[in-house]
Amino acid sequence: MDGDLLLWWVPPAKRHIVFRAPELGAPERGEVVPHPGLVFAASSRVWKVWAVKGRSRPALQTPLFQSPYFNVWEGGDICRGNVQVPEGTATEKIDAWNAAFLGSFFTHPNSQGKLVRYRGGAYPFWRDMLDGKFKKFPERVLIDAKTTLGKLLGMGAQDDD
Repeated sequence: MDGDLLLWWVPPAKRHIVFRAPELGAPERGEVVPHPGLVFAASSRVWKVWAVKGRSRPALQTPLFQSPYFNVWEGGDICRGNVQVPEGTATEKIDAWNAAFLGSFFTHPNSQGKLVRYRGGAYPFWRDMLDGKFKKFPERVLIDAKTTLGKLLGMGAQDDD
């Protein structure tokens, strides 16, 4: 934690997700699906998320990947829409921040580039996820964000340690 900026890791797991995107086969559709590991950043000015590969807690040299979720811009910025975000960024609020993101309705890709590396793009990917095609999150679909956790924290020189 630095000032009011809080960064945390959420391990990969199966979690519920809900979409409001008719392109996925229904006006509203939700299922329990596998999710990748996630790194969040939140402050009074920032709300961001990236994906990480593997089950291990990220280290400074850990590569970050574009979040595969709708409502997230390149660079990790989360579109708040009408989501109620928690007041403050104390560590006891982490569960509330996670719930605000994962409990929101995912409506459309915000990324100008590819959201995932998958035949047909983001809609077919999430349709297959909701249909239960994958037992664990297919990390091969993640797009490299071309940064590391250390660079994100302004500790790029320590990445080689």
